Amino acid sequence: MQDPAVRPLHELDTDALLDILPEIPLWVKCPDYERVDWLNKFLLDMWPYLDKAICAMIRSTTQPMFAEYVGKYKIKAIEFERLTLGTLPPIIQGRFFIVLVILMITVNFEDRKPVE
Repeated sequence: MQDPAVRPLHELDTDALLDILPEIPLWVKCPDYERVDWLNKFLLDMWPYLDKAICAMIRSTTQPMFAEYVGKYKIKAIEFERLTLGTLPPIIQGRFFIVLVILMITVNFEDRKPVE
């Protein structure tokens, strides 16, 4: 068995780096992305409450849709026995900023009389 070839990362091109590290967060790859660790911490702390609220919203939104099918096609009932989004919140990898520069030019024309 041979020892693996070891090379410094700065010697690798972009494609080789992406092959080695396919899961690089966008905030590392692109300077326009910002890390949002604070948001992930907030989601982790609030997830039990957010899970209940989101699931309640899903239930209330889908209930009228399901009611349309009850009685049709020999369907007796459509219900969620248990609905949860899981115990862990989604992880937000980064936030993308778009900076728009709007340039407004105002031209004022004065009423001038021709010079005689």
